[in-house]
Amino acid sequence: MDQTPLKKGRPAGRRMRCRICAAPAVPFVVRAIRFYRCPVCGLYMRAPSCRPGTRTARARYLLHNNNPQDPRYRAWLERFIEAAIIPFAQPGASILDYGCGPEPLLTDLLAERAFMTAGYDLYFSPGRAWKNRTWDIIVLHEVLEHLPEPLDSLRFLKSLLAPGGHIAIRTQPAPESLADFARWWYKEDTTHLCMFSPASIERLSASIGLGTPIRPAPDMFMLSACNHPYSLL
Repeated sequence: MDQTPLKKGRPAGRRMRCRICAAPAVPFVVRAIRFYRCPVCGLYMRAPSCRPGTRTARARYLLHNNNPQDPRYRAWLERFIEAAIIPFAQPGASILDYGCGPEPLLTDLLAERAFMTAGYDLYFSPGRAWKNRTWDIIVLHEVLEHLPEPLDSLRFLKSLLAPGGHIAIRTQPAPESLADFARWWYKEDTTHLCMFSPASIERLSASIGLGTPIRPAPDMFMLSACNHPYSLL
């Protein structure tokens, strides 16, 4: 297994820059799959040549085990709501579940708590009405890693935030070393295009004009216009 940067004399392929900070990225290979890593902010990127097409990606999403009847899955979502939504949301807040998937259970659980919710998904709920208003919270629950251009996507989503709004993210933090990345289960999903270290999410937040991310849990990041939960104001 080759997990070291490609050396001189090996085909480097097309030059790639970090999708957050634009620094030249360093290519490396794990089990014949090419990745890149940003030496500045630590973002990992799957090489464009190793990304699935639209039909393959949609089929892969349908394999995700998001059964709304699974009590463990429901509890996992409830932990996110309790840690990353409730402390930041006023009663009746408007929440967009961006990338809600084929089984929008998170959207439904938020609606059960009397939030005004809507879901969007490129493949499974592709309506456009959500673009015509602002939102108190925009949720990317296990979605950020699927975006090919995270900076552009979050810059647009930030433009839809209401004053003092938040972007709530859940994603698995990437390991720092290439050796640990090579063993990391999260990279095995071929639809995970960008994988984020805490430093890369901090850089991403700063690049779109939001504050230092708040981390309610190791895999949760709140990007906030006011940078404080309402309960602390």
